[in-house]
Amino acid sequence: MCLKHFYFEPSDELKLGKLSLQERKKYYSNYRLNRIMLAQILDIWGCIPELSKQCVDMTNSSSTYLAIVAGALIGGIITWWIYNRQNKTSKQQESILHRINKLEEGNRKILIHLELTAKKSGDLLERIISLDQNLIELDKKIRELVKE
Repeated sequence: MCLKHFYFEPSDELKLGKLSLQERKKYYSNYRLNRIMLAQILDIWGCIPELSKQCVDMTNSSSTYLAIVAGALIGGIITWWIYNRQNKTSKQQESILHRINKLEEGNRKILIHLELTAKKSGDLLERIISLDQNLIELDKKIRELVKE
């Protein structure tokens, strides 16, 4: 990779007009060091014409790197989409479970009322049967008294 691309341009110096000479030297040395380190890192990857104009085209390596980046982006988008869908689904499930719990609580109250009603009805039925038996016995006694 051509290191000429990573050195200062005149427009960078205009941006630093308010700095003292010593501060400028420090800034330039740090900036150059960072650019050289970036150039060395990119040299490991090979010449990428998409990043440098003075580069001789190495289409296999640049297309590989481009495919890696595109794959990472597509993978990230798909991962985000799946996460988002699962999050929406879990919120819907929680809402449905909350509604089911409310329905179960309502059904539980209805069952308690039904049990109480059934118990009262059973007691009332026992009283009616007892009264009916008393009436049958009373009717028998009255018939016996009438026959005599």
